[in-house]
Amino acid sequence: MSSACRDNWERLMAIVLKRQQYLELCNKPHSRSPSTSTISSDFSEESLSQELGFVSQFPFPQRPSLSQAVGNNTITRRLFSPWYQSRKMESPLEILRPTSLADASDAVWDRFLPSDLLQIVSRSVSPVVYANKKELYSRLCHSPILIDAGKLSFCLEKESGKKCYMVGASDLRIIWCGDSPQYWDLVSDKNSRFSKVAVLKSVCWLEIQGTIDTRMLSSNTIYGAYLVFKLDDRKAYGLKSANAFVRIGDGLTEIVAVHLQAATGSQQQHSGRVAVRRSDEWMEVELGSFYRDGGDDGTVETWLLGTEGRQWKSGLIVQGIEFRPKP
Repeated sequence: MSSACRDNWERLMAIVLKRQQYLELCNKPHSRSPSTSTISSDFSEESLSQELGFVSQFPFPQRPSLSQAVGNNTITRRLFSPWYQSRKMESPLEILRPTSLADASDAVWDRFLPSDLLQIVSRSVSPVVYANKKELYSRLCHSPILIDAGKLSFCLEKESGKKCYMVGASDLRIIWCGDSPQYWDLVSDKNSRFSKVAVLKSVCWLEIQGTIDTRMLSSNTIYGAYLVFKLDDRKAYGLKSANAFVRIGDGLTEIVAVHLQAATGSQQQHSGRVAVRRSDEWMEVELGSFYRDGGDDGTVETWLLGTEGRQWKSGLIVQGIEFRPKP
């Protein structure tokens, strides 16, 4: 890539980051402090039009118009439009044309990677080898790594570069798992990213809890919590209905019905959330969602509770609970 083209792409990255500052400013209280005034003055009508005019030279798919991107007439409308706040930050693959991906500098890719990424990678149980930040981004989008002695897996969401974690079965709180082998067992599974999965032998009370510190997650993002599992079709029963919810501090999301096992025969069609198959051949069902803002929210708890305490249950194989950004 020529130096002139590289300068253009660097300038484009700066514009995208400035647009992101709009969203960050929306989440702050109104202030007349010098810092806020300086930011606001940087976003004048004239400078914004010039910058978006520069962006318009590049053939992005479905590129928004000026009015779509920032609203009409006033800076206030640009800053506080609900539609604009809801727009996703463009991913590296959307911002960089395919012909320029190979030539994008580490400085460009750094702007899309989490600020603590290298610290997270340093906790990997095995070395993560990469030649540049683009290769690291691609590696973490397609191949999760195990961190913290194999208790967690970590990867990046491809479209946004935001952080995704899965808590392995061994570190979930599963009633009677680990100390009562007649009910649950922890065994190896060649198709799991973790060393152990939890295998349900037989229980009448199903209770699974997973937790994660919200400070580990990407800010200003809606996350979903997903139980990742599969069924032993020869032994699976009693799993057609359960309750699930997510809690942050004293805040409790709506309790929803989830179905790990499909209805059969003349049974009534499920209402609630039904498990779906993942690309890695495991199954998943959403347990709930929550918004991670930029503050210290504490710990997120997500629960799965069997709804029929007198009905015995069997055949569930749990890999973990995944926390990832929702589309």
